Amino acid sequence: TRRFSAKTGQRMMERNPADHRVRLGEARNHLDLKEVKESLEVLDDILSHHPNFAPAYALLGQALVEDHQLEALPGWIEQAPAGSEDYLEYWLTLGDWASYNSRHSEAARAYWEATKRDPNDPGAFSRLAIALRRIEAEDQDKNRELPFTPQELADMDQRVSNLLSMRKH
Repeated sequence: TRRFSAKTGQRMMERNPADHRVRLGEARNHLDLKEVKESLEVLDDILSHHPNFAPAYALLGQALVEDHQLEALPGWIEQAPAGSEDYLEYWLTLGDWASYNSRHSEAARAYWEATKRDPNDPGAFSRLAIALRRIEAEDQDKNRELPFTPQELADMDQRVSNLLSMRKH
């Protein structure tokens, strides 16, 4: 899905006022700037006109997490339109919900799915590493063998560092 800048989206809305999907970039920009309420407002506008627009719905999940509206997530999950599972934000939200509920294996699986949707997103890898460390701590307490090696976890940490360093340049 193409994401237009807020300015481009505004111009496109002027040309085709019925298509609110072009505002997705604006919603993403607000969320990136931690302007969560503004992002939620834009997403509400988009989804009120296009309720099955999966990219906006997936981003709404992350906006709800950022706004600490975790009680809304079960309904969000239940009402997800077809195609939502194709987006990074959908899987991050599922992982955040599982992590919040201390279901670390489920969180790790969801974050793994997120890394497959966008292998260049450091947040997905960082959350995956945190979930794996929580699994590691639980398994050590129960004297169980880990489903991953310490080297694999170190490699993931290195990938996050590399991705973050590329963003600085």
